[in-house]
Amino acid sequence: MNTTELTDVLCEAGKRGLGLTSLAVLVHCAEHEGVILTKLAGMLGKSPANLTGIADKLQERDLVRRRSIRGDRRSWTLELTDHGYGILHNILSLPITTLKTKQHRA
Repeated sequence: MNTTELTDVLCEAGKRGLGLTSLAVLVHCAEHEGVILTKLAGMLGKSPANLTGIADKLQERDLVRRRSIRGDRRSWTLELTDHGYGILHNILSLPITTLKTKQHRA
């Protein structure tokens, strides 16, 4: 992915009210179903409390769901909902215009 494509993806995520960390959570959940929330926080360089707040907002929007880990009442996994997969697909499957094409229009 080049910088223009990345910019387009980030802009589309922003239009949907998703910041960089929220987008990273969705992408990671799509690649690793059932990721442990505290491990994901460490991978993203966020505190567990910060990532919990982000997960709360994503869950309120029906983009992710949390599941408790059997035998551990304090740990949770995150996974994408069908709606979350749809939103992520729409963001990442945008028809991306290359910089070269944009330059020709100017």
